[in-house]
Amino acid sequence: MMAENSQNNEPKVAIVIPVYNRKPDLIRLLKSVFELEYGNFDVFVIDNGSADGLEEINELYPDVAILKNEHNYGATAGFNKGLLYAASNGEYKYIWMLDSDLIVDMDSLCVLVNVMEEDNGIGIAGPKILNIHNKNLIVEVGANIDLNTAQVFPLYCNEPDFDTKELFEVDYVGSGISLLRIEAFKKTGTMDERYFFLWDDMDYGLWMKRNGYRVVAVPNARVYHPPFTEKRSVGVNAYYGVRSMLLTVSKYRSKLSRVISIYNVLRRVLKISSFRLLSGYPGIAKLNIYALWDFCMNRWGESDRIGNYTQKDNINSTSDLAGDTIKKALVLESGSFELASEIIDSLKSLNENTEIFMLVQNYRKRMFETLPIDEFILYDDRRGNVMLRHLQIFFRLLFSGFDVAVNPDPQTGSPFTYAIRKVYEWDSPTRSFYKSSLNVFEIWKIPLSVLFGEILALILLPLVYFASLKYEIK
Repeated sequence: MMAENSQNNEPKVAIVIPVYNRKPDLIRLLKSVFELEYGNFDVFVIDNGSADGLEEINELYPDVAILKNEHNYGATAGFNKGLLYAASNGEYKYIWMLDSDLIVDMDSLCVLVNVMEEDNGIGIAGPKILNIHNKNLIVEVGANIDLNTAQVFPLYCNEPDFDTKELFEVDYVGSGISLLRIEAFKKTGTMDERYFFLWDDMDYGLWMKRNGYRVVAVPNARVYHPPFTEKRSVGVNAYYGVRSMLLTVSKYRSKLSRVISIYNVLRRVLKISSFRLLSGYPGIAKLNIYALWDFCMNRWGESDRIGNYTQKDNINSTSDLAGDTIKKALVLESGSFELASEIIDSLKSLNENTEIFMLVQNYRKRMFETLPIDEFILYDDRRGNVMLRHLQIFFRLLFSGFDVAVNPDPQTGSPFTYAIRKVYEWDSPTRSFYKSSLNVFEIWKIPLSVLFGEILALILLPLVYFASLKYEIK
């Protein structure tokens, strides 16, 4: 298992990689791992019941040890299996937890170990994450959490790469990039396996800090990963994002302060679910409600509800989008780079003189700058007074004279569809536009969603609050 160029003067590191049906990604990661300049490490792959078979891994990399789980119990359980195995061995001073869809820089482990060696008070150190599709853009350099609102604020998200030897004190670094001190692990214990998906890294960072250790991000250590803002499905966010968020708030807020935190979560979630219900996506709205219910009923692990939400079925089966009438088009913020690129290509094929505008959050703008967009319309949805800023953008769009707006990902949705007279939804498999009923003539759905969300939050607050008491850290 040991790297061939092992150096005895280097602290020994166990590299733990859970994987579930991602063999091509894993092979790419292992190639970068075995090119590390660091010499003293062993690699443990935790097979979470993959169906694609990992026999080829040992043919390519015979030094890799594969530990098998019979079922996919989640990345957290996979990490725990590797953590416990490495900690029981007694050889290792550090454990590097890696997601299977990463690529690591050659000197990344050397830099992280050196940082940890210089300060025994650091429990977790994580590298800077760069966008695997655009290596000049930062995904994040650690992140902080506002438990009052249960919002996460990644550092330098989607900003240009930079060099510095400064360490950043943060609330957490991603669990799939963390170098963990074995001594700290023996004190804090395993990760909480109730986090099947999302918020497990936030929880472990907060727990490490609660136990007196520092959590730092190390900008001059680099790994490459797809951007988190683009990666997750709306179903995963709607269910696991809500359930795990409430668990974290319950564990780290006092009985009194969590009232405000839970109320803020409920207001946000129930407004969104009301909006999705009125917008024709009841399946996704139900996932929000199931998340609240399962949290209250102490139901954790993988949920079979995620695959059961349905597509909206009330869009037109044909498109009447005519290129010669489109002088000014708006691409809404709901989609990825790939979806935006498809839409712009299709609009330009209809009329190459069409002006393309894109509405996007300010922290996502740089991902789209290579596209032929005439103008970006930016807004911030991560700070206070979000409602006021949304209203400002809404009225700007209302009077901007767009001939058409295109919603790249209708399931994710955008409230700004209601500021445009003619709206189309994009269907990527068929590369087709479908006319949407969500336009300025349906604007009444927005205030109704806000009203429903506020009322439901007040009604459900006592139930969710009293359920949260069972999750308090003793």
